[in-house]
Amino acid sequence: MLVQRDNSRQSHDERVQELVLENAKLQERLDATQKQLTEAESDTRFMLRHNKRLESELRKMKKHMQKTKRAKKVREEKTHSEGSVSTSDGSDQACDVNRSLLCLRYYP
Repeated sequence: MLVQRDNSRQSHDERVQELVLENAKLQERLDATQKQLTEAESDTRFMLRHNKRLESELRKMKKHMQKTKRAKKVREEKTHSEGSVSTSDGSDQACDVNRSLLCLRYYP
């Protein structure tokens, strides 16, 4: 009976030892997973900040483009009202209407 007790105690000790080793391996995996999670969270925060900066820059660029378009439109309206002629390539040629009219008056 003493031999049987020794055997059961030995198998119990072996099982405890196995569980301790398995627990250590699981703890290592858990630590590695937590480290990866922390790094991923840090990367996510960085990407969110970077994304916000890009969105802000995009808004600024859109505003600038709108101002530029408005200014160009105003310029075009102003030059057209002054008598400029738009060429086929889209550039404006200034044309002094008064001078043209004077030329027609003196040189019919």
